[in-house]
Amino acid sequence: MQSAVESSTFRARIAELVSPLRSTRPRRPFWALQSHRVPTLRLYRDLLRYSHNSDIRFRIRMLFQKNKSLTSPAATKLELQKGYRWLDVFKRAHEGDVELQRVLERYGSMIAAKRENEKWKQLIRKQLMEENLMRHRAILTGTFHRATYYNKPLPRMKVQPLHVSGMIHRRLRARERRRAQHWNLMSSMKHVKAEAEFERMLERNATRFGQRFNSVFQHTDWGKNLDAEVGKLQECFQREEARLHAPYTDELIKIVEAARREKHRNLTNEKIRERRGEMTRKWLKRRRSRPPSLIRYRMTEKEKMTWWVSKSVSEVGYIGMLKRKLGMKLKNPDAWKREHGLPHTKKKADRDLAVAEMGNRRREKLGSETSEE
Repeated sequence: MQSAVESSTFRARIAELVSPLRSTRPRRPFWALQSHRVPTLRLYRDLLRYSHNSDIRFRIRMLFQKNKSLTSPAATKLELQKGYRWLDVFKRAHEGDVELQRVLERYGSMIAAKRENEKWKQLIRKQLMEENLMRHRAILTGTFHRATYYNKPLPRMKVQPLHVSGMIHRRLRARERRRAQHWNLMSSMKHVKAEAEFERMLERNATRFGQRFNSVFQHTDWGKNLDAEVGKLQECFQREEARLHAPYTDELIKIVEAARREKHRNLTNEKIRERRGEMTRKWLKRRRSRPPSLIRYRMTEKEKMTWWVSKSVSEVGYIGMLKRKLGMKLKNPDAWKREHGLPHTKKKADRDLAVAEMGNRRREKLGSETSEE
């Protein structure tokens, strides 16, 4: 049997032979090692150099940019093996392989078609995004957002921007916190003053009896820090009062007046479009509305029909007659006169009507003779 010394020597010899074969894990990630970075950059340059056309080069750049964030050694190895296979194909096509050149031509045309489709998709997405922003954009309503502790006078908007709502909400919560803090500080100052007064009475009595009394609150700056904090809060309250009493600036008034004029202009144009026959959102909402329930259950079917017809924007024909009967105010009270034609076209309209009636009678006569046979 081997002695203990020989056994330890043998184990040390085995460890010395096996130690170089042991896999060592580097302290840095593999993508930060030069042994990975340099071959990968060389592969990237060779792929770009031997690419058949610009579309394939674009595809290579996109793939390397996509795989740049890979942190898995196995996935990175697969992508690098794919890149080396591509490089072999590119080199063979570059050396004159006609079949591979045709394959790369077809591959390049496929990439070009996909790029063109993606270009149009991006344009459509951009247009839809712009339309969505326009649909939900903030519009000035032509009125004022009154001054409060949390905001100065502002033009009222619909929909109100999120940053304005967030500002008001944040200041509201801050005011609540400051009021609670102010109450706590004033309560503490009240207690400090009470303690100082109590110590003053104790000191007076101790002096009368020839005793020495060391005060804590009376001759120290306990209230100094409290006064400083209260002063900071008072500055915040003063700024809030300044916001509450802030004046309406000339620039703000001009903005609101311009928005009000634009609003009336839009409403007028909307009514004009309704009279032309366009079914706007407001017209549809008004058409679907009904009388109040307390009135509707007392109305007859004819009255309900009359009320429904009177919601139309027309002012001629049966609707115009009905509106005049109901005493509704019409934009053009004389529009019904055009139903019988203008004076200088009435003779022509009468001749056309006579010709149409003669034609109708002739067709009726022919139809009756045909049915008898």
